Parts: sequence; structure tokens; C-alpha cells
Amino acid sequence: MIAIVDYGRGNLGSVEKAFARVGMPAVVTEDPSVVDDAEAVVLPGDGAFHDAMDNLQARGLIAPVRTCLEQARPFLGICLGYQLLFTESEEFGQGKGLDVIPGAVRRFPSTLKVPHMGWNQVEHRGDLALFDGIPSGANFYFVHSYYPEPTDPSLQVATCAYGVTFPAAVGRGALFATQFHRMFEIVPAVDVKAGRCVRLLQGRADAETVFSDDPVAMARRWQDAGARRLHVVDLDGAFAGRPAQTELVRAMIGAVSIPVEVGGGLREIAHVEAVLEAGARWAIVGTRAALDPAFLGLVCERFGDHVIVGIDASDGRVAVDGWTRVLDLDAIALARDAAAAGAAGIIYTDIARDGTQTGPNLWSTGAVAQASGIPVFASGGVGSLDDIRQLATVGGLAGVIVGRALYSGAVDLAAAVAEVQ
Repeated sequence: MIAIVDYGRGNLGSVEKAFARVGMPAVVTEDPSVVDDAEAVVLPGDGAFHDAMDNLQARGLIAPVRTCLEQARPFLGICLGYQLLFTESEEFGQGKGLDVIPGAVRRFPSTLKVPHMGWNQVEHRGDLALFDGIPSGANFYFVHSYYPEPTDPSLQVATCAYGVTFPAAVGRGALFATQFHRMFEIVPAVDVKAGRCVRLLQGRADAETVFSDDPVAMARRWQDAGARRLHVVDLDGAFAGRPAQTELVRAMIGAVSIPVEVGGGLREIAHVEAVLEAGARWAIVGTRAALDPAFLGLVCERFGDHVIVGIDASDGRVAVDGWTRVLDLDAIALARDAAAAGAAGIIYTDIARDGTQTGPNLWSTGAVAQASGIPVFASGGVGSLDDIRQLATVGGLAGVIVGRALYSGAVDLAAAVAEVQ
């Protein structure tokens, strides 16, 4: 049996569900005797280093965790649970850790934006069971303001670069620990047309439902409900072939603190620059990226981690110009091209499902995710919490964009976020 240590920190349910999906018995526990008797131990966590150590001490969990490590039983530390293994941390003044791995946890340089949040590439040695089937350079999800620095560099089994190169994972015998963790994001969509928040059916401009006259308030609503990311589309721009709602989009971005991705008519380098200058974390390029491989290469070279490629497909073929024209271009081929060009991710939309709430196309979405090797977000067809549960099991999928189902009440955002965390 696997013990998942509960010390009042971390998304314990997501770890428990992950083991359940692969058929491994695991239990969330704060009972020291259960940890003592476990065949393997997982120490997850998020939050403050000092508080975590205090909680472990108060619940009598430090001794059984140390015993597990001393006996060389399988052990996995995740995120804060990784950092706690080190000697000390600089967080809120120097504090003592478990001192299992000699070294310190340091704050990222003040020149960098913290937290380091989002998907980033992880390079690994390629000979570890921890990364079995996962290529070096694959993307993993990070949320942290501090990074570990082991005294012995040979313990590093994987690295990530964010201003500094830090160990994304360490390994020693049966001990493994990772700074990254699994993340499946629920991303609310706010599509704007003529200054209003609308949803279209299968992308048709004549099949419009207005849900709000205040897109800025809608952006705040989804953030308050627990969204960690927002998807905004300028529909007027998508049909016109150039941004048309830039100032409204700027106001929406300024109204929230979560990162925002923006698409709709971004067909020139200047369009992408304008959206990023307005405060978007990511610019979504679609039509021009599909039609012009040189543009795809250039925009990714110029803006790299800030470019997402939108792949909208009809029966597996790419659709462009606001979904009014279908190319003889396979969606999987474009996904591979996007990855090769250096895009930060892909949004894959099955046009036939979009706005219908009839369920996502799991097969085609999974095929794109597997072929690209970069973060892929599903879009189109979500109509229930069960649809989200199914998508969360698709290998390589980073999240799902949800629109009409949130506005109609078919899906509650807070419940959906809780389900996948």
C-alpha cells in the first residue's frame, strides 16, 4: 500500500486519483503508523516551507518519513514535498528542512517574474524509470517561487531553465522528487463580439447566443470562481482577419491577475506584438500559421513561449478564416509542425462539436496530443463534468477550454476544478 502524507498542504486528491487510474492502492493519511507501515510513501505539497515543516512536526510525521527514507523504501516528493527534503530554505528567512538531501532552497532572482508558473521544458538523462516513455524536452507544469540547489550536482536527474537552470527532479536509490507536478487546467472561454460576451454554434456567426454585455465582469467572474487561466477570442477579429477588440481585450486582461491567452485575427507579427503588449501571456495564431509555414517559424522564433497555435479541424482537416474554409491539411501534421517550430502549446478544436455540448472528440484530441509532444488543450463539445473527467485521462492533454457549458450551468467551474486537482 502507498501512503500519501497529509500534513495540511497540497492537492492530495489529485495524487490519490492518479494512483487509482493506474490501479495502484493508495491512501491519504495523517496517521504516523500508517506511514510507518506503508510499502511506499508520497510527500506532496504546496504553500510555505516553514508552515509545512511545522505541520509535519505537529502531526508526528517527521519520524516516519525519515524512517521510510532510511529504509530505502520507494519515496516520491512532489513540489513543496520535494523542497522539504533539503537542508534549508531561504523562504521568509532561513528555515530548516528534513535535511535528507544536502543543499538549499533558493528564491529565483529578483529580475524574474515569480512565481514560475506554467508549462516548461524538462531535460532528463533518458535512462530513468521515472521518465519511462517521456522524451527529454517534454513539457511539465510548474508553480513555484523558490528552487532547490543540491550540494551534490550528481543527484540532479532532470533540469529546467527559468532564468537559472535548476534541478526539476532529483534521484537517489529509491528516492525520487520532482518540482513539477501533473496539471490539468479548466480554462473558461470568453469570446467577444461587438463588445459583448457571446458563444457561437460550430463557429457560425449567424448562430450566436449573447451571455453578457460586460466581458470584463465575466473575466473577473471566472477568476473568482477558481480559474487559473483565461481564454479570450476576438470573434470580430477572427472574421475580419485582424484584431478588432484590442482595447476591450486590454481591459479584460487588466481586470484579472491570472494569465490570459488571446486569439482572433492574429495574422501579422504586428498583431501578435499588439496582443502581448496589451498584457496577454500567450497569443494564439491559427489561420496564418496553417497557411504560411514561414510565418509559423518566424512568430515562434520571435515570441517562443508566448505563442500558442490554434488548430481548428473538421473531420481531421484544418479549417481557417474563422472556420469558413477547410484546407487539405491534416491536423496532426500541423501539430507536429507547431511543435517543431517551438510553439508553447496547441489548442485543438473539433468544429463539429464546438458549442454543441455533445461531448468532446477524445480520439482525435488524443491523437494530436500524442503526435505533438507539447501541451495540448482540448476545445469543443464539453457538456458535462463527466466529459471533463474523460478528457483528464487522455495522455498528453494539458487541459480543456470550456465555453457554453459554463454559461448554461451544465458545468460548475469550481466543481470541475476540484474534480481534476
